[in-house]
Parts: sequence; structure tokens; C-alpha cells
Amino acid sequence: MINRAPRFQSATSAASTGRGFSLVELLLAVFILAIGIISVAAIFPAGIAQQVQTKDAIYGPIVAEQAVGMLRSKLSQEDFGTFEQFGLTAGDRFQRSGQDPGNRDFELLGDAWETIPGDWGWMRPSFLIPSSSPFIGPGASLVEIKEPNALDGAIDIFGLRSTRRLAGFSELPEQDGEDDGSTHAYTSDMSKWSTNNAFGFYGLSGSQEIGARVVRSTDPSAPLFGPGETAEAELLAGIPFNRARYAVLDPPAPFVAFGANANGTSGAYDYRLDPGRDGRLEPLVTITQGERAWPMGAETPEYYWDCMFRRYQGRVQVAIFVYRVAFGGAGSRTYTVNACSGPDNPDYGNESPLPARVDFPFTFNNVEIPRWYPDGADANDPTDDMRIPGTLPQPGDSVTLGLDPYAEGWQAPGQWILDQNGTVHRVLSGRRSTGEGPVQLTQRVPKIARQASNGNVVDDNNNYTDANTASAVKSIWFIPPETRDGITLIPVFVAVKDL
Repeated sequence: MINRAPRFQSATSAASTGRGFSLVELLLAVFILAIGIISVAAIFPAGIAQQVQTKDAIYGPIVAEQAVGMLRSKLSQEDFGTFEQFGLTAGDRFQRSGQDPGNRDFELLGDAWETIPGDWGWMRPSFLIPSSSPFIGPGASLVEIKEPNALDGAIDIFGLRSTRRLAGFSELPEQDGEDDGSTHAYTSDMSKWSTNNAFGFYGLSGSQEIGARVVRSTDPSAPLFGPGETAEAELLAGIPFNRARYAVLDPPAPFVAFGANANGTSGAYDYRLDPGRDGRLEPLVTITQGERAWPMGAETPEYYWDCMFRRYQGRVQVAIFVYRVAFGGAGSRTYTVNACSGPDNPDYGNESPLPARVDFPFTFNNVEIPRWYPDGADANDPTDDMRIPGTLPQPGDSVTLGLDPYAEGWQAPGQWILDQNGTVHRVLSGRRSTGEGPVQLTQRVPKIARQASNGNVVDDNNNYTDANTASAVKSIWFIPPETRDGITLIPVFVAVKDL
């Protein structure tokens, strides 16, 4: 019998059969794993951005419809009037100084405003801007909004408060509890030069006193009211209201209502019983900042909207601009519309701040940006159909030199733009500095019908236009990417609807 000795495996030989990783292999594995993790992580920001864009695309139209619904609940087509009711035409884009009614301060805005009688181009409502004085003035310092007033950032559709202030009238009983003018400045789409200017006229000669700057009606033969009598202001400081429905009057204090009591005391005071009104009310239509937020009543609303109006072919249309608000590293805080003026810029504080407006041709940094045409700047160059000329970087331009948000903010990528014809444009690829560009739209500028209601029958030289010139984009409105008080605004959607 053969005895076999048991086989024993040494520890050394066992270890040699289960060889471990070397340091190089370990580092290589970690490197490969890191690349995978980084690749996956890079997807998240893009996914989040896409999610936000998708959300904006869904909610933008919803917020716009909600805004139109609110406006329709407070306004109707019959509430709006014409410039002719105030002795003006829509093309009379001049201002007449309240300090000197006989002196006109012309503001030449080109032919972007011409239209048929009874119509008028896009106009922004009046804003109630936080201020330490009734007028902000060019380059004035902004008021920091810490504890917002209920009316901070509100819009006064017909600019009634500004009209009454400029006419020297007292406040209405409906304004009881509002400020006395020391905490709000009233803006106007017609107040771009002097703080005391208003759009309209007073029916006076230069020799008459400023105190008699109100007349009974637009009829120049109508006699002036005597001292102490009710006076109707022929002063237009905002969007024209229907004078057959509304009147801006200065009620005497107190007005003695008809129907005195038997003991000789007067009846209850009611300024609406003033016989000079002939049943007309004051055009006081206010929409607060909170009412322009969505969801309304939320502590931190996700979206806000602002609006403009125009009368086109006899119908009033509204443009709704929907946007989001971001405060950067400052954290969330209450948002209210503030002035477009600031200590380091040339803007005019009493001009309505939103949406911002640019008129073409526009010159910046010694480069002229002409009007936009359906066939581009050069009809023989098919490559510039959607590219805005004048937005290419120039020699010496730097990517560190940012564009001014109110003058050049329309060039930002993804920007929503409305032109004077009511066409909505979208910026496909834009620029945020002078070293970037050019600005390219998602689609070409459309051809617009050559008709008087579009103000494009004749050109700047009063010559009949061709189809390309008639369709030129002359003025645009947009939500600036940043406010003067450092708040970031993200345009979301623009819609044009019949009111």
C-alpha cells in the first residue's frame, strides 16, 4: 500500500494566485469613473434649463390669457378715446410745456407714429413709481423699496393721477388714503423731456395766465370757466380716454349738491352730481403690482406681466409682456416696477419704464443700427434676411463691455420683441456685450400690407414707399434683461390680443 503524504499549500503560493490591483490600475479606474460621473453631472444643468424653458413655454400663454381676462374685467373698447377728442392727431408727437402753454417742445420720433384718424400707436400706461418727490427727473437716484406701499409699481391705465397733478387739480374722493404725491412719481408715455411737460394743449394763447389752462371742451370757441367754477382739463398725460364717457374735472370744495334739506343744510356731498359731468365719471382704472403677478396672492410669484395698448383700425388691442424675476445672490424679495432712470444713465425717469422702447435707426458706440427690413439691409444678400445689421462686433470691441439693458437689452439671446406693426419677434442668437454678435432672429421680418392704418404709405421724405420700406421695423418694445436697481428680468412670452 502506497502512503501518500498530504499536500500542503504555502501561504506564499496562495497569495500569488489572487493578485491585487496595482496603484496605476487603481488611478486609471478612478479616472474613468470620474469622467463618467462628470459626464452625467453635466446633463443636470442642461436638463434643468430645458425644464425651465418648457415650463415658461407652457405658463407664458396661460399668464397672458389671465392678464387679458383681468384687463377685460376692468376695461372695455368704449373706455378708450382718440387724440382727436383732445384736439390732436396721433401723429402730433409733440409736447407742450405746462410752464409756457404757448411754447411747443417738439419730440421728433419719425414716421413710426403716423396712422389714420381715430387710431394711435402702441402706448404704455402710467406707473406709480416710489419717489421722494412728484417728479423723478433725468438721472435721479432710485428709491430703494424696503417696505412696499400697496400702490408701488401700480399702473394707472389712463394716467389720471398725472393729468390731475399737471392740471393743478385736487385728488378725488376715491383716492382717499393714497399718498399726497410725496411718495409717488407718476410716469407717462409722453413725458420724456421736461418733468412738467404733458402731451396735449390747453386752448390758450401765450399771453394768457397759466392758471387758466383748462377749458370746457375741445371747441376752441368755448369760453373759459370763471374762478371757482368747475373746469374740465383739456390735458392729455397718457392713453386717450373716451371723453363721452369720462371727464377730468376739478370739483369745488365743497360742492353743494342739489336738493337741500328742509333745515337749509346741503345734501350729502357727491362730486359725481356735478352738472358739468353730464353723467361722466373720472377715468380712474388702477391695476396694482400684486394683480399683475402670477399666481396672484402668492408670497413669491413666479411670473409678472405688463402691458401696452394701441387703437388699430378702430379696435383697441393690448400687448401682454410676461416675464420672470430673479434677484441674484441677494435672495428673494418683493418686486415692484421702479423707474428706468438712475444716477449713471441718461434715461428719463418720468417716462413709463416697462416695456422699454427703442426707435430705429439707433446709434450706439458710433455704430448705427438701421431699421429692420424683410429682405435684410441688402436685398441682394440672401444671408442677412434674419440678421440685424449693425450688431456685428467692431474692431476694438470687448466682450467685457456689456450692453445697456434699456438701450441694447433687446439684443439678448432669447429676447421677445414687439414692433410698431404688432409683430412679435424672437432673438435666436444674440449678444450681451459689444464683442459678441451678430443678432439673429428666429424668422425673417414679415412683409406688412402697405396701408395708411399701418403708417407706412409714405417714407421719411413723404414719398410713396415700396413694399420693403413699408414693412420696415421702426420701433420696438421689450422687457429689459436688468432693471436700474439691479434686478434680473427674464422675458417669457409676448401676446397681442383684442381687448
